[in-house]
Amino acid sequence: MEVTKTSIDGLLVLQPRVFRDQRGYFFESFSQREFDEKVAPIRFVQDNESMSQRGVVRGLHYQRAPYTQTKLVRCVRGAVLDVAVDIRQGSPTYGQHVAVELTEENQLQFATYGAVNTLLLLAGVMILFTALKTSCYFGSNAVMIPISTGIVKEIRCRIYDKILSLPIGFFTEERKGDIIARITGDVSEVENSIIASLSMLIKDPILIIIYMGFLIWISPEMMLFTILFAPAFIWVMGLIGKQLKRSSLEAQALWSDTMSQVDETLGGLRVIKAFNAEKTMHNRFQDITDRMRRKVARVSTRQATAHPVSEFLGTIMIMIVLCVGGVMIISGKSLIGSSKFMDASTFIYFMVILYSVIEPIKELSKATYSVRKGLASMERINKILEADNPIKDPENPQKLDGFTQNIRLENVSFSYEDGKQILKGIDLEIPRG
Repeated sequence: MEVTKTSIDGLLVLQPRVFRDQRGYFFESFSQREFDEKVAPIRFVQDNESMSQRGVVRGLHYQRAPYTQTKLVRCVRGAVLDVAVDIRQGSPTYGQHVAVELTEENQLQFATYGAVNTLLLLAGVMILFTALKTSCYFGSNAVMIPISTGIVKEIRCRIYDKILSLPIGFFTEERKGDIIARITGDVSEVENSIIASLSMLIKDPILIIIYMGFLIWISPEMMLFTILFAPAFIWVMGLIGKQLKRSSLEAQALWSDTMSQVDETLGGLRVIKAFNAEKTMHNRFQDITDRMRRKVARVSTRQATAHPVSEFLGTIMIMIVLCVGGVMIISGKSLIGSSKFMDASTFIYFMVILYSVIEPIKELSKATYSVRKGLASMERINKILEADNPIKDPENPQKLDGFTQNIRLENVSFSYEDGKQILKGIDLEIPRG
């Protein structure tokens, strides 16, 4: 079966394959498989036949949604002049008509398919995209979970090994609660950041690339027009992300202060009770937790702006594209010249896919904010991992055969990093025994 498109979208002329011999001819007047492949997915439900005298004019037949029908017209005897008029308001060919002569000799068929088939095709495309989206989501999680847990385990082990290797002097400057906060809270933030960053690298970019490819294939000019909004979108999200990282650093520092306060209280509880200092410690803890509450609330509020800001900007973009595309369809001209713009049904496909791009972009912006918080926590973790050990083993240590006489310390001095000196010029001899 050969399919010829007419000037009106949804109106086709079909030429079936006819087998002729001395007995006559044979052809398939309808084939579900060929219709699905070459015309549109339809469901054949009714077959009508009418006979008209020469010169008879049949009435005008049309249906409105949801009663639209696909029609397949042919003439089995004589000749019929079949005329189809486009009465769809908003169609670029509104008011135009196509006339085809159907005869028993040419055996042509006149086919129209309307909104129902378009909706069926649209539903199939949406199901396909949803299946692709959910498959990518499951695949990304299946890959991310073992990777993120393995990285977090490695970070914690490295922090612990570093704690064992650092000298005692390091821990006189760092509070124990602060170190505990870094190996627990900060590492958890890094874990969330890893999951978000892997999502950025696996799930969302794949979906965005696939959707963008379809958009370019449908209409390169409209896709180019849409991309013009990207710089403003990226600038707004980046501005919020920078503020989020700075606030996250401050919030994590206050969490460390809270942990240190609890550690100091538990370690010095007898002293606190002996000096009746419960109220003082209570006020101190209240102050720290209140400052942390305000800072965490600010961080969470800024992180929560990812979804509404991206959705608001995306909606503005969608509406601008909708208005511009609608004007182009009505005028019948494209953005780059006098050439014909896409038809209404193709533009609907374009808008549906463009709206589908918004969701992975929103997820990408949320993941970006999580990465910012993770980077802030990683800076605090690196303070331990990159801490320098001032005590170095000599390259050529002297071997001691045994302890025979005494231990002598000569001219020993000690001072803190702020320059305050505690010991100076101390000599000490400890005899054996």
